[in-house]
Amino acid sequence: ADGAAKAAAATAAAPASDPTKRFLPQLQIITMGFMDVDVSPFEIVNCYLQNSFIPLFNAYKQEGQDEGDESKVGIPNVQRKIADFSMALMQCQQHVEIEEIELPIDHEIREAWEKAKAEGRTLTVEDMEERMKDATFLNQLQSGVNKWSKEIQRAAKLSRDLTTGSAMQEINFWLGMEKVLTDVQQQLQKPEIQLTMNLLRGARRFMATMSFENDTGLKPAMEKVSNYLNLLRDFPINDLLVATSIDQVTQALRVIFAHMKRIKNAGQYPLIRAYNLVEAVSRDLSAQLLKILSGQRLMQQDSELFDQNMAALIDLFRVWDDAVREFKELVREQLKKRGNFERPPLKINCEHTHLQERIVDLQKFRKQHMKLQEVIEKVLAEGKESGAKAEVVAAYRLVENVDVLDVSRRGQQEWEATKKRYDERIDHAESEITARLRDRLGAAKTATEMFRVFSRFNALFVRPRIRGAIQEYQSSLIQQVKDDVRRLQDKFKETYESTQACKMTAVRDIPPTAGLIIWAKQLERRLQVYMGRVEDVLGRGWEQHVEGQKLKQEGDAFSKKMRTVAIFDQWLKDTKDSKSFDVGMRIFDIQQSYNSYTLLVNYDEQIITLFKEVRNLQALQFRVPYAVKVTSDEAKQNYPFAMTLQEATRTYMQTCVQISGTTAPMMAASQSGVQQLIAEGLPLKWDSERIDLYTRKLSEQVFQFQQ
Repeated sequence: ADGAAKAAAATAAAPASDPTKRFLPQLQIITMGFMDVDVSPFEIVNCYLQNSFIPLFNAYKQEGQDEGDESKVGIPNVQRKIADFSMALMQCQQHVEIEEIELPIDHEIREAWEKAKAEGRTLTVEDMEERMKDATFLNQLQSGVNKWSKEIQRAAKLSRDLTTGSAMQEINFWLGMEKVLTDVQQQLQKPEIQLTMNLLRGARRFMATMSFENDTGLKPAMEKVSNYLNLLRDFPINDLLVATSIDQVTQALRVIFAHMKRIKNAGQYPLIRAYNLVEAVSRDLSAQLLKILSGQRLMQQDSELFDQNMAALIDLFRVWDDAVREFKELVREQLKKRGNFERPPLKINCEHTHLQERIVDLQKFRKQHMKLQEVIEKVLAEGKESGAKAEVVAAYRLVENVDVLDVSRRGQQEWEATKKRYDERIDHAESEITARLRDRLGAAKTATEMFRVFSRFNALFVRPRIRGAIQEYQSSLIQQVKDDVRRLQDKFKETYESTQACKMTAVRDIPPTAGLIIWAKQLERRLQVYMGRVEDVLGRGWEQHVEGQKLKQEGDAFSKKMRTVAIFDQWLKDTKDSKSFDVGMRIFDIQQSYNSYTLLVNYDEQIITLFKEVRNLQALQFRVPYAVKVTSDEAKQNYPFAMTLQEATRTYMQTCVQISGTTAPMMAASQSGVQQLIAEGLPLKWDSERIDLYTRKLSEQVFQFQQ
């Protein structure tokens, strides 16, 4: 009744129906939809391809794909053909019709031309000489030429608004313009038209001919269209329109923006229009993403697949942003080269940004939900709070039943309303979690137990209800952290030498500098533990909290004071001023004191400390300079001998003191042997090859003397 026609197709399942089977199961009926001025057959067929046949082949290909079914070998080729067919249908839908221009020829000239042609000759001006004297005839020809001029001018001035429509429509429009203008140019070369112009020239109607030649604008229009097509011809928009995956869309964008560099060769293509072309590509991108994602049901995907899709989409948007940034740089370069007064807008209005914002929102929403679900599973592991878990599951089902990719005003309203309903369902679960949390905090007997409870629940502190329920506990625990940090600062203000840690490191044979660094690192780790407790109490983003900001500033300032690098640098400075170990020194030194002499091992105690420092500092991952390491290695090489000699000489001196007058004769021979060995060692130096043998021999002799 309203002029629309509904079509249907009835086909048999096989080329010829099987007479042995029932007819109805072999019959397949498909409704072709309504065809009217708003819905074309191209749109209907493409709809069936996208929503029926392409998914059918995809499912058929995936089903049993590991079984090596030979019937599925040709599917990829069929899928490519279907994609090409779909592309052709889309091009037909986006074809921009430009009215062709037909230059009408005067009927007398046409008849005369046909008559001359029948006679096998060419019509000339001389054949029409009599008619050239007829002013009415000439006026008629001039009127026709003026109409030609107006028609050509109208075609030459044709343009389109690129702020709407697709990139394909822009491409097709200028290709169509090229075709129309080329056709007009070919018509102007027809003999009948050339004869008309010659007749007017012969009749001295120069105003008509000159006006036609100069005012049509055909030549500049053809030059402009040709220049435009330097950019638009072979524009790879098809790669985007036939993409079936996010990765293919990303690659298509790279190809498109690489092609956009041809703007350098299209000097007449307005830069403002180039911006509009990018916006048209953005509209195509938005439509293609919706087509790809609408069949995937994002919010029902498992976490791994969802994360993969989100990562691919984030990469796609990054590629777009980078490409647009480079394109803007290219446009600025072209502005300088062209030197005209073009001023492209500062911003490219990309339609896909609405979809991008929704996808980012979906990713954030899904991440928060999964975190909430994960924490609830962890916190409510006893199984007694199954109601909270059920509420969370039921709340997420609300999101699964909504078209989350609808970015229209109505879709935005529905998405916001769904999130509100989701929050209402989550509130029920939060009530149960809040009660459980307060019970645990109330049962905690110490601050440590309360910190442990907070660390378990802190992922939920982003929820206002839960955050409000634990504020009273937060205040007391934050004060506890402040007190701990203050005590740590007081401990740091004490000199290291006066601490119990200094005495313990000395007992463990750790030198002073290494001990100081170890002590400072212990304080720093303790500070990190306290800062971690602040995050446990306030939750993620605690640095933005009022109390958190103060503690962060105080902790950072305190941490700078405990920088171990400064301690190490000061040690290096002091080490450079100390003397190095001289292997050319003698191993013994005799010092006179009043009326006695003391036998000493000629080995500096600072050298002993040096190689111990180097050993410990390297274990602490500090980079000790090569020169210091060489000095340390030389001292370390002779350290065992020095310690053995020191112990031997000390034992010998102590034993000599214990010898009395009655025991002296009995010890004389043994004592003489030790003295003889000491005398042999007086000329020895630390680089002597005999040092090892001599040290063992003296040690054994002193041991026998002591016995």
